Amino acid sequence: MILQALYDYAQRKGDSLPEDGFEDVEIKYLIKIKKDGSLVDLVSTVENKKGHIYSKVPMRIARSGKTPKASLLLDNVGYVLLDEAKREAFIRLIESLPSDVRDTDGIRAVLAFYRENKSNGLDKIPACDLWEECQKTTGYISFILDGNDSIVPQSESVRNYQRKITAQKQEGAESDSEGDIVKGICLITGTNAVISRLHAPTPIIGAKSNAKLVGFQKNSGYDSHGWEQAYNAPVSVIAETAYTKALNYLIKSKGNKFRLGEDTIVFWAEKKEAESFESAFSLFFSRDFDSDDPDRCIIEVKNLFSSVYTGKMSEIDSNFYVLCHYCPKCLCK
Repeated sequence: MILQALYDYAQRKGDSLPEDGFEDVEIKYLIKIKKDGSLVDLVSTVENKKGHIYSKVPMRIARSGKTPKASLLLDNVGYVLLDEAKREAFIRLIESLPSDVRDTDGIRAVLAFYRENKSNGLDKIPACDLWEECQKTTGYISFILDGNDSIVPQSESVRNYQRKITAQKQEGAESDSEGDIVKGICLITGTNAVISRLHAPTPIIGAKSNAKLVGFQKNSGYDSHGWEQAYNAPVSVIAETAYTKALNYLIKSKGNKFRLGEDTIVFWAEKKEAESFESAFSLFFSRDFDSDDPDRCIIEVKNLFSSVYTGKMSEIDSNFYVLCHYCPKCLCK
């Protein structure tokens, strides 16, 4: 039910969400380089403990197992800089790009940073002022050319490539990372389509960075009928992309999310007509009332409390969904 509701919410939000194959990602550090790959500096985007949100970057890969699998042109510090095996996976993914994409200033510069001009690039990272701080980050790192405003993953050549492989994956013209193409009836849409083997992660506070709403441990005791991983709960690539975008949007939003102790709570209305209540819901649990407008959301508050007697929310003809991620640390209290 909740996957269906998230999928429907994605359809309602439409162009407010990133296009398929892309997402908005918080990046905390940028490696600034010249066109020849030489290092300019390691710079931080962090303000008030949060990094800068970069829009329309290729969607991060869903990881499972012990084999390193890198995201395209942005990843954590282990993949981008620290761990040799993971870093090699990160580089090889960039090297696997089509020649027309590799033959652009940004991609050539990144590869030179690691390969041809390594002595002036990668090897100089430890001399940067922010290196000690950067090694401790759990956030994402990417690249930017000196003098540019947009990062390398936002280049038009990379975006066009991402659109192409996204379409191929949805249509089943390209296999997943395990070499499989599995079609079946999608639990969300009811259509016969390519099924997603691994669902994308959702960046919930307090959860693992690769935590997923739908996931099965590989070769777990929950496998059925010979299926493995997310094939146990068949969701099409298209539907998985939609519900994941919707959930990530809710998690990052200010109006559809709040913290209750250590827990993260997101909420949304089924219908657009209920958006007034949607925007007011978090105020029921917040101390952040507007002292200049003491009557703010008074109708919604009245409706909420009168529903105890009436059994319905007057003037709101819509399902309303509340989804909570609890922090395991709270179990000890």
